[in-house]
Amino acid sequence: MFSFPPLQPGDSSTQNWYQDLLDHPDCKGDPLKVQQAYESSRQSNLIKAVKNFTSKLPLAKVTPDEALIRHLEWQKRNNSSGTDPSLAYQNVNCLVFWARPSNEVQDIIGGIQQRLAGLLGLDFHPIPPSDQHVSVLELSHQHSVPELQQTYHGVSQSTVQEIVNLPVSVQQKNHQTIGLVRPLLMFDGKGAAVTFVPDAPQAEHDAETPGSGNASFTYQHLRSEMHKLALKSGIKIDTCYTAPTAHVTIGRFIGNSFFAPRPTVSEKLVDGTSPVLRFVELIRRINEELEQMVWNDMRWVIARGHGLECQFGYVKFGRSTDCAADVGERLNGVES
Repeated sequence: MFSFPPLQPGDSSTQNWYQDLLDHPDCKGDPLKVQQAYESSRQSNLIKAVKNFTSKLPLAKVTPDEALIRHLEWQKRNNSSGTDPSLAYQNVNCLVFWARPSNEVQDIIGGIQQRLAGLLGLDFHPIPPSDQHVSVLELSHQHSVPELQQTYHGVSQSTVQEIVNLPVSVQQKNHQTIGLVRPLLMFDGKGAAVTFVPDAPQAEHDAETPGSGNASFTYQHLRSEMHKLALKSGIKIDTCYTAPTAHVTIGRFIGNSFFAPRPTVSEKLVDGTSPVLRFVELIRRINEELEQMVWNDMRWVIARGHGLECQFGYVKFGRSTDCAADVGERLNGVES
């Protein structure tokens, strides 16, 4: 299986990390190789997460997200769904391009959130549907809003519009759509996410079917083209990661009661199983069910139902489309 390690972005740069994957001699833009890169990355991360978690028994814990806890407390005090205005002047803001999950994907995520919350209780904060997204491209991170405004204007609104309308341009020019498939539940010490891999042709006739989406322009190609358009404006891009991933964060940990050590072994066990192993087993069961019941039928078409969005500000925990600086056109067709 082809794999491609995440590259270190470093300081602001004119490098196109997404194109680097496509140009790799073992990939050469092959959609199946692109899919393999995403699959190998997430499988490696899941194996590592399980190993790291279970190796700490019986003292395994999660790391409550202190920033999220402060954010939720501010919202409660101010009876607001917004963010603390003072954050706009701190280096905690990002300029990003998002795609919103389809209705079908939101339904899948909602079911998973219920099962995780049913086990973890109040330790788990589910991300509301209106805030869920996949970060297709990040142009700048950890800056103040005034700095991001300069970057946004440096790209120019016309270029931003061209970027958010790329899925529609691809549909018109290539007669295809850009899809993500095969949802898989991931976790780490801070939260949980549902990951996807780019659609790829499963047979030769699929790649030749007009409008099937199973053609040469993948989600990775979309990211690369968006990146190229941004670079053409002359800006330098700084981003926090370049890994081949397409994930929707579905919840974060805000407590440790479920995993906290109990006074006695007998109190710690339910049906002979520790909380850590119960959690890992739930992850395993959910992924097994996703593979058996969803993988063959689900295809998330990017920008169908919801156009791509350009967002800048305090977006760490997601926010609604109403806050977007720009929203792209939606694809033709019925959202699934």
